[in-house]
Amino acid sequence: TPDTTVAASPMNPLILWLRRGWFGALLVCSISGELFGQRWHMGTSPHFEVLSGASEKETRRLLIELERFRANVLGVFPLGEAQEPKVRVYLFPSRRAFRPYMPTHEGKPKEVAGYFIGGPDEVIVALQPEKEASEHEDPVELIYHEYFHLLTHTRGLEFPLWLEEGLAEVFSTLRVDGKHAEIGAPKELYAFVLSETSMLPTEQLLGVDRSSPLYNEELRGSLFYAQAWAFTHYLLCGTDKGNLENLAAYIERLRTPGVHAQRAFREIFGDDMRKFDFALRQYLDGGRYRLRRLPARPFDESTVAVRPATDFERDVALANLEFRVHQNVGVTSRLLQLQATQPDSARPFEVLGAIAAFENDHDRARDYYRSATERASDNPFIYATMARDAMRLFDRNDFDQRLSATDAFDVQRWIDRALALRPQDAELIELLAEVEARSPTIRVHAVNRVQNAM
Repeated sequence: TPDTTVAASPMNPLILWLRRGWFGALLVCSISGELFGQRWHMGTSPHFEVLSGASEKETRRLLIELERFRANVLGVFPLGEAQEPKVRVYLFPSRRAFRPYMPTHEGKPKEVAGYFIGGPDEVIVALQPEKEASEHEDPVELIYHEYFHLLTHTRGLEFPLWLEEGLAEVFSTLRVDGKHAEIGAPKELYAFVLSETSMLPTEQLLGVDRSSPLYNEELRGSLFYAQAWAFTHYLLCGTDKGNLENLAAYIERLRTPGVHAQRAFREIFGDDMRKFDFALRQYLDGGRYRLRRLPARPFDESTVAVRPATDFERDVALANLEFRVHQNVGVTSRLLQLQATQPDSARPFEVLGAIAAFENDHDRARDYYRSATERASDNPFIYATMARDAMRLFDRNDFDQRLSATDAFDVQRWIDRALALRPQDAELIELLAEVEARSPTIRVHAVNRVQNAM
């Protein structure tokens, strides 16, 4: 499919608006009112759950676009299934409603358009309406950047830092239009930074790691991110098809255990790094960026469901967010009160278990998680955690140690439920094998499942 070219005018708010305009109708909501006095929606899809202060239509579209992003990234990096944490998205109706849930620094809210909090049990994404973001903020691109990291990290794919951040930045601009997906829209802020700053030699860029001041110092970090984006964009979207082919070969080489990233780069791209210094400067000075077009990966929109959220769902979700963003364990009492009003709900117990684990109270966390399993939790992490906790009692090299019949019943039930929610998860298959090896009665269908998955 022919690629297209877009000119970048550094810091041009019109271009910024046009770039993200496809998402404008999605995030813009004109709803006013207090946080608890307005209508909220609950939306679900195969990989996301959204609590939204926007309309039903906007909430549905948000879920569809998130699923499309996921499908198209994994279409480029076909790495199979992994144990991805549950992703819970909060779309606030206004900046005013969002403000109490912003991250803080030295006791004051950090004025951000959105944020991403990773965790083993679930991932939090929080967004304000795009219409209330400043002209240089793009909450959607921020979330796409971080979610790109989640997709690759959970599948064991490790890139050198420049490529890890560069790919996340390039793919953060991914847009799906009909049968095509497009990446490579210009980043005006980065174009401005690079036009006003002396760039790093390519040799130095390739060597930046997480301990480097170039990555950790805020101002110099801006240069690193800007140049990582620009260099990746040049290789991925530039006119030299040889660079694109070499980049694909380099990414494939990085999947080899123990590979030396810089040495592999030289072997594939050649030893002369100075040629890239000149080529990248020339590419940036041209001020025009090609958009790489790819066949769009389909997503079944019928799997998206949106309905009005209940007060209970809203209150539990906001208590969970308050704990995640402010580490406020004081919401425990509120969650217990909410649980008493809906005794059959697993959700309060899931959050209570996470709070207890955060406080290193593992016995209490285990009790809460068990309560969640008894109420049909839909989070595979809960079941996997309970099963792993039971298996930690055993010496992994001594298979004469067995589960009791009662314990085996519980553990097999937990691992079966986890696999029902994540049927292709390799770690869960391995755990199933160990569970069966230590059970007093081996289940033939479970052993067959392990053998088929090998």
